[in-house]
Amino acid sequence: MVHLDPETMEKIQALRREVDRIDEEIVQALKRRMDLIRQIALLKEDPKAVTSLATSMRHKEILEHVGKCAKECGLDEEMVQELYQMICWYAIDKQLELFEKDAEA
Repeated sequence: MVHLDPETMEKIQALRREVDRIDEEIVQALKRRMDLIRQIALLKEDPKAVTSLATSMRHKEILEHVGKCAKECGLDEEMVQELYQMICWYAIDKQLELFEKDAEA
């Protein structure tokens, strides 16, 4: 185990606290995003609209957009697109769940 001097450890702890704050912001932004996705799903009114060609095209637009943003920020484009791929599939699953709950009611 590497031993660091107290001053260095304090700097690391301060940076980690900032990372934690950013992580909280990311989670809050994901929550806001999912709330918007829910609103979109409710407007669609049909589960077929969730898996339609238009949705597939939108999914592609999102991945291209975040890839471009990542590249402009100096981040790995592929890594960011993979994260958003997961986010998009999760959003689609949640939209479909809304329709399933409505069908059960």
